[in-house]
Amino acid sequence: RAAIPAALVVLVAAMPREAPVRSSEASRGARSRRLYDRGCLFSPDGRIYQVEYAQRAVDRGGAAFAAVTADQRYAVLGAVRSKPLRDASALRPRRDDGWRERVHRIDEHVACVSCGVVPDARQLLRALQRLANEHRRAWGVRAPVGLVAARLSDYVQAATLRAANRPFGAAFLIAGYDDDARAVRVYLTDPAGFYDEYEGVAAAGDAPKEARDGLLGWARRSEVVVDAPDDAASDAVAPDSGVVRDARDASGARRVVRDALRATLEKEQKRAPPSGGVRVRPVDVEIAIVEVRDDGTAVARVLSADAVAALLADDADDADAAAAGSPPASPSPTSSASSADDTSPAPSTHEESAGHEEGEAVTP
Repeated sequence: RAAIPAALVVLVAAMPREAPVRSSEASRGARSRRLYDRGCLFSPDGRIYQVEYAQRAVDRGGAAFAAVTADQRYAVLGAVRSKPLRDASALRPRRDDGWRERVHRIDEHVACVSCGVVPDARQLLRALQRLANEHRRAWGVRAPVGLVAARLSDYVQAATLRAANRPFGAAFLIAGYDDDARAVRVYLTDPAGFYDEYEGVAAAGDAPKEARDGLLGWARRSEVVVDAPDDAASDAVAPDSGVVRDARDASGARRVVRDALRATLEKEQKRAPPSGGVRVRPVDVEIAIVEVRDDGTAVARVLSADAVAALLADDADDADAAAAGSPPASPSPTSSASSADDTSPAPSTHEESAGHEEGEAVTP
């Protein structure tokens, strides 16, 4: 009997022992995340996980782009629609020509593109349209585009101040004409309540690197382009006999946004694009334009399906002429896209209409 316990002691001593379980840095981080991600609470390392989740939703919510001309009198906003809306299916809800998912008009001189959760973005859009209407009624002038971006950021940031709240999972690219600066300005907001102004170009959401590089390359261009007169042969025109224009003009802005939208769709295919690139259909994208016309009035419009089709045409010169509603030889940015897109309707009444039709330009 005495030998049995001794043998057991020897066997137990010979068995391999597991290392004591210690809480690693990863496990502590996981427990902290589970504890502090149930609301807008600060974690011990100073993070608000719900805001980070909202930013993640924006990054996955589709790409958006903006390009402003060198004279700051013309801007193009473009976005890729969500994949369910692009796929042709009998189960897809019927949408009229005036329905837009991501590109909207806030006021007669301000347009925007949303990224992220679409219902959250539409609620913020209604708040922006109410702000524009109230500012016009109270002060008799249009709301400055910088004020629109600032008020939106205040509204979004207020949703992060209570533990029981969920932050808005949406961000906005806002472009509008500033009466004080006499220029078109572009702002980008985020779910945390931060906003900033961008010069030349801006990108948001799930924008691929190729599209961002194309925008930056266009924004850094400083050369001029010499257009040959219509009545002269292109090989017999002296450099000083043509029409000199900046490379960052209205046609260039439309072209660089179109190329960025195409690069985004090519990335989504996850395979090598066919020769000539992916064909972008009007149902795939939404585009808006903010411009200053020849008479000095600033107007923002969401392009109709016909105008989007003209802008996306393979022939760049024909597309520019069709979008501008003028002969291809006219390089004036203030006359572009003025007649082909006036059919886009104003926001519906349940979205707090901005008070004017898309094609109107009303000066205060």
